Amino acid sequence: MAGELTAGAATEHQAVNAILSYVADAIMYQYSPKQYDALYSLATGTGNCQNYAHLAVALLRASGIPARVVIGQTLKDNWKMPIDKQGSFLVQGIGEGFHAWIEVYYPDLGWLPCDPEQSRFFTSTRHIKFGHGLDADDVSEFWQGSPDLPRMSESLTSNYEIDTVDLRLLETLPQPSRYLATGPVVASQPIPVPPPIILSTPPKPVTDAKKPPVPVEPPIEPKPKPKLRSKPKPGTELEFGNRDFPALVEVYQVEGNIGRRSFDRETAEYATSKYLYAQAFSLDTTLALKDVALAMRKFGGDGMIYLDLVRDDDGKPSLKGFRSLPVSLEKLTRRPGYYWVDFTLPEGTKLAPGKYWLVLRHSGEAIMNWFYTPGKRVNARMTPAPLSAAGNGRMCWPASSFTGFEV
Repeated sequence: MAGELTAGAATEHQAVNAILSYVADAIMYQYSPKQYDALYSLATGTGNCQNYAHLAVALLRASGIPARVVIGQTLKDNWKMPIDKQGSFLVQGIGEGFHAWIEVYYPDLGWLPCDPEQSRFFTSTRHIKFGHGLDADDVSEFWQGSPDLPRMSESLTSNYEIDTVDLRLLETLPQPSRYLATGPVVASQPIPVPPPIILSTPPKPVTDAKKPPVPVEPPIEPKPKPKLRSKPKPGTELEFGNRDFPALVEVYQVEGNIGRRSFDRETAEYATSKYLYAQAFSLDTTLALKDVALAMRKFGGDGMIYLDLVRDDDGKPSLKGFRSLPVSLEKLTRRPGYYWVDFTLPEGTKLAPGKYWLVLRHSGEAIMNWFYTPGKRVNARMTPAPLSAAGNGRMCWPASSFTGFEV
């Protein structure tokens, strides 16, 4: 597979880009996967940041490119990239928590960090490195105790007093694009191919010694084959969107007398802050929508939350569309975890094929988080966006559900 992915690459940079692009497209983010190795990731097409890193490193090494796994912390502090002289900017951010990414060795540049879970493979100053190793187990955090395992808790705060971003926007594209953000890459040497290992004399079979038991690998669930669906008849009720999210995220995992820090992190945005948060989606057929649900959590406050469902206007939400009925925060129970919050659309809401935006709005002092899943496919049909004066930022996948009828 590695040879097929890098067949058209003339430089190491092109080979790395081809492999990381494949990993970003092939893996669908999943909380608490059963295994974290490259084979499991390849067979199931699912996993968390460890799976992304392990599969990327395995394919890079199979191509003769040195690579290693990095363990660290990502910080939730957003950073802004100016895009014009009018003060417009893009907002970049990532969920805060324990995280795994990779480093790739370039002969003329040394070890460069890349994050295969991010649509742009970019690592910013919000990626804080703890260590690196052959795989995540080499540098993972764990603790143990006997007869009782002590409880562990931590508190992390960050404050960027001086945060200079010396980047400028050169162009905009209708869809997210994959690229590597690094320094100048000038290496043009052919990709080295490791020589085959030849044994001079075959090993002698062991006859007298007792053979050790062969470890039994846990079965790997195969990646489900896509089911061919016939086009639903007009009037058929449909549900679509990202409906998979955990009610609670376990920060620490305990097995016997050993505790480990989990790589699953709570990825959500304080969506009723000074920014407007929106989600773009595209329709291939005409739909009559009934309602929209968002995976949210109430932390407090008062007032109302509601949605604007509007058409796209050159990459930004327009002012033409529909507004949902408001939801009072008094009617939302404050409880742990995330849950569906339903927004009812006006009767007769009908959308023609095209691109649209869901814009979350609020009144009063609402304090609500909107859950999203990081690291979704680059060619996904839905993209979340913290809106600024001119655009959107990172690639991820907000948890939302649409209910309607095909017309």
